[in-house]
Amino acid sequence: MFLGAKASKLIQSLSTRDHVVKTFLKQVEEAYTACGKTLQEKLALSNTFLKAVSAIHPDASGHSVTLTFLQKLPNLAPNVLTEEETNTYDLEIRKYQTDDLPEFEDGTRIDHWWGRDDIRKRYPCLCKMVRSLLSCFHGPQVESSFNVMNDIIDNKSGRINIETYNAIQNVKYSLKACEKSAIAFHNKQDFLHEGINPKLVKNMRSSCKQYKLELEMKRSALEEKKNRLNVTTKTSMVTKRKAKELCAKAAKKARKTHQQCIARGSSLAKKS
Repeated sequence: MFLGAKASKLIQSLSTRDHVVKTFLKQVEEAYTACGKTLQEKLALSNTFLKAVSAIHPDASGHSVTLTFLQKLPNLAPNVLTEEETNTYDLEIRKYQTDDLPEFEDGTRIDHWWGRDDIRKRYPCLCKMVRSLLSCFHGPQVESSFNVMNDIIDNKSGRINIETYNAIQNVKYSLKACEKSAIAFHNKQDFLHEGINPKLVKNMRSSCKQYKLELEMKRSALEEKKNRLNVTTKTSMVTKRKAKELCAKAAKKARKTHQQCIARGSSLAKKS
């Protein structure tokens, strides 16, 4: 059982017959046992689909049960492969079991390993199945994340990036942990004389610096892309607000010209 370096050192310095040490070790053992029982009850360790998905790990190749689990995947995920691809898939998984595969190094992402050109060319149908399985995500953390972000994710914020999403989510979780709103968390009794939170100022400055750095990186990437494609802009780009103002002025001018034409035509009709 993991106790930590300081706790282990302290226990070694004391007698194991000490009442406090015996009580502590008994409580730790009970905690580990209760935790193990809870995990066995809540985790889907006997789920057939999860067992079959675990067979796509490169380290599982060559094991006796891997082929059995890989054979179950087309039935468990029936919308991935066509009937012709299923026959090819059955041949590929047998070849996958006996082939000499590239080494799967520690720290390598499994989707990067399956995305290698040599793997995709050698097992196209198997890679198609793996890509579909790795792109599926669901669980309590995902559901709770969307519950927390229900006032952020909508049809008007489709361009929000992952970093911003994570930052907002962390702030909302912190406020929930404190059981306070943002106004209550930063509330002051005397706004004129109470000091400013230096940590808040530091975070605001660092976020502003990071935001400017991201804008500069995007601008540099755009310029590099233009230079690579030999794209030259004759007119300078305007902001969205300025573009709306220009469109409004053009529409107003067109209406005015139309009214003048109507007035001129009516006057000519009267004269004739």
